[in-house]
Formats: sequence, C-alpha cells, structure tokens
Amino acid sequence: QLAAMVEEVDKPAEILTHTPEDRSRDQWLRRITDDVGSRLAGVRDHLFRDLGTKRHHLVLDLNAGTGLLTWEALRRVPEGGVWSVCSNRSVAVALHELSARLPEVEQPKIVQCELTALKDTLQAAEGELAFDVAVGRNALGGLRAKRQVAADLASLLATNGRIRLFEHIHRRAQ
Repeated sequence: QLAAMVEEVDKPAEILTHTPEDRSRDQWLRRITDDVGSRLAGVRDHLFRDLGTKRHHLVLDLNAGTGLLTWEALRRVPEGGVWSVCSNRSVAVALHELSARLPEVEQPKIVQCELTALKDTLQAAEGELAFDVAVGRNALGGLRAKRQVAADLASLLATNGRIRLFEHIHRRAQ
C-alpha cells in the first residue's frame, strides 16, 4: 500500500486548467488508483514466485524505489541480508528512514548509486559479495549500458545465483 501511494505521488503533475468537478470521472479514477496496490502486489508476487529464496540468502533489489521488493525480500530472508539500490538520494533517505524502525540487524543495506556504478560501489563498501538473488522492477529499461550492467550483475551473483526482472515496455503499455 505504501508503494502504491508513493507510486501515485511520484507521477508528474501538470496543471494547465481547472475543470469542473465530475463525480463519475472521479469515481472511475478512484477505482483505477485503488487497483494500483493490487497490481504492484501482483508484480511483487510474480517476481518472487518460484525464485527459491532461502532464509539465509543475500538479495539485491536493483531499483528499491518505494521498497516494494525490498520489504518482501526482508520478509523472505530474515537470516540473510538485503541490499537496496537507490539512484536518487531522496529515495535513499526515505527508504533509510522507513527501515530505521526495524532492528539494525534486520535493516536493508541501502546503496545510493547508478546501476552502472553498482559493482564498484558495492566492492568498495562491502568487499566481495555473492548475491543469491537479484530482483528489479523497471531497473534496466532507461539505461543505455544494459549489456555492461548485465555483465556486472552476473559477476555479483553466487554460482547458482538468479536474476529476475520486471520491465514495463512503455510503447506497448496500451
């Protein structure tokens, strides 16, 4: 629900005119936005379905954003660890503040960087890590260096590590 709320807030607002109130339109819009939470839950469930995460695994959330995948990963790997990548400083701060309510040992490690710099950033901060799972929602879509990022991600995985991505293809959205 938090992710759905933030998802709606993050949409750019454009106010050019003031239209009169339209109850039927407002009810329709309310139904559509109420569906956002269930759609995001469906994406989250799809990404983690049959992924084989174990309680001790290390999980990398490639585009933490609202924390949609981070919170699910924390739930699934209580003895492992979760690293959440945020490219935006304000998103990283917000995620850090939300996670501060958890005991320190259960908090995700928040990494603020672009995916193109993730491998170097993680190695500088954490040393050699081998993630069991990397998940991402809309993580690679806007990147130009997809091949380089994919190669870097593969090098961050354990021997049997898995990557699962969900990418919206905006030109095919309708």
